[in-house]
Amino acid sequence: MNIKIQQIIMVSLASFTALSAVAGNVSLGSILAPVNSVVLAKAATSQIHTVKSSPVVERKLKVDWLRLDDVLARLEYLLSADLSENSTVSLASRSRWDAVKINEATIWDIELHTPFAPDSRGRWYPSINLLLDGEVISKHRLTIDVALFRKVWMVEQRINRGVALDTELLKPVVRDIFSERGLTIPTSEDLSGYELDRSVARGALLAWDDLRQQPHVRRNALVDVLAQSGSITVRMRGRCMEDGVVGELVTIRNVDTNREFSAQVASTGTVRFEL
Repeated sequence: MNIKIQQIIMVSLASFTALSAVAGNVSLGSILAPVNSVVLAKAATSQIHTVKSSPVVERKLKVDWLRLDDVLARLEYLLSADLSENSTVSLASRSRWDAVKINEATIWDIELHTPFAPDSRGRWYPSINLLLDGEVISKHRLTIDVALFRKVWMVEQRINRGVALDTELLKPVVRDIFSERGLTIPTSEDLSGYELDRSVARGALLAWDDLRQQPHVRRNALVDVLAQSGSITVRMRGRCMEDGVVGELVTIRNVDTNREFSAQVASTGTVRFEL
């Protein structure tokens, strides 16, 4: 409100005070009506002026930086789709990567051209393409250290050689399989039909190298020998000189003549050979 309007208000208020002493029916609104008209007119003019003079500001797209950590996170997501339910992958890399500047609205992704097959140290060398809005903008070869966490079997008490496996003797634990010796055994594997090929200490992770299939014929055990010649089959007894599973050739000794020969394991306690 400028000085002129203030002066009008002050004069109007003085007039209102004088008139109020003479006649009590004079209202303040009737005196200030001319002033209100001036104020409203000024306000309307100001609003119209403000709207007309407001510049149109174009919204600028925010920018972001695509870093190696983003690429590794995307690779972890892509790999997780093919992993078993009890497996989790974590990737780390010291490969050189220059951060890529992209707009917030840009859609980025990667194309993987290398099978997921880390070496025994957990080292993987994938080739990837970087895509922005569906177009390849660069190609990369990365060196990645893989941690593959999996639920595997740990031995809860010492198990001696020759003992058939029983999950009551084992405990499931989560470990990075590439940081452990040997090929540890996931809890998802069926261990029926296996036994210890060597003794394993309490607290050790069970590995495939520790196991063997339970033999269908055992060393020094008596077995049935089926000797076949065409349609004729002769059954006799023999002593097995070594362990063997179905399909394997083992050495058999004739208990009557002590003559040794080779026969194929046919089933539990039974071998077969052709005459």
